[in-house]
Amino acid sequence: EQGGVKMPLTEVEKSMNYSILIDSKLIFSDNVFQTSRKANRMAGLLKRNFKNAPIAAFSLFFYKSMVRSILEYGVVVWYPFRKYQI
Repeated sequence: EQGGVKMPLTEVEKSMNYSILIDSKLIFSDNVFQTSRKANRMAGLLKRNFKNAPIAAFSLFFYKSMVRSILEYGVVVWYPFRKYQI
């Protein structure tokens, strides 16, 4: 209801909310695929640009801040519980 007027709900196949892809059956396989692809791209970028990093802790810092943050965002909602998603 919006302003006293009843609005019909529209059914959609997929929806993106807070950068989490949700489909109509609440199966997050597309979101898992999209998130892992995004994290792999970031890991590749870091590997190419910091392959000669003098300190391993420096590389670990960038991994934790750039890659792990992508993987952990919204994990409470879409936690991968199927074997192929892990």
